[in-house]
Amino acid sequence: MSNYWQKKIDGFWTVTVLRLLPSWIRPNQLTILRLILLPVLLYFLASGVFVLAFVFFLLIALSDSLDGSLARVRHKESAWGVVLDPLADRLLIMLTSIFLLYFYPLNWLLLAIIIFDLLFVVGGTLALARSPKYLLTANRWGKSKMFFQVAGILGIFLALVFNSGPLVLISGLLILVAIVLTFIAGAIYLAGILSN
Repeated sequence: MSNYWQKKIDGFWTVTVLRLLPSWIRPNQLTILRLILLPVLLYFLASGVFVLAFVFFLLIALSDSLDGSLARVRHKESAWGVVLDPLADRLLIMLTSIFLLYFYPLNWLLLAIIIFDLLFVVGGTLALARSPKYLLTANRWGKSKMFFQVAGILGIFLALVFNSGPLVLISGLLILVAIVLTFIAGAIYLAGILSN
């Protein structure tokens, strides 16, 4: 995601939600809220209540965008947030994908998302254990990957709610784009590690 789009998103949140949020609310609090809401989402997924699962997934995904904008606009970025936010992202995508494996006809795409994200997490953790300078920070490829993962999973929910074949194919295409972006983001991260 380019800086242009990031500024547009930050501007949207600033005029709609951020001006309503009290100044004592921190981005990390929103990230923790995302982690608290995740079991509720998984409960609705396990129960097959896809409309409510869709709503909670959408709320969690939007709060991810909101906490990033809050950190940038109010200058409240923190080292803790740099670690906690991507962890919450990975948990959201991987756990939701695991729960959707049974229901989604193109489940091999979800399996690919799970495996590649898991490799990304393990690789990033091992690199970070070697040196703090390898801390994985968001770049436009990683943000774009997350956007397409979220869009693909939202498409899966809609396909399940409406029992729609075309939505299955559209969500599959979105997830394929996310997989390609995962490779690009991973290659850029690996190149950065190897160049140091």
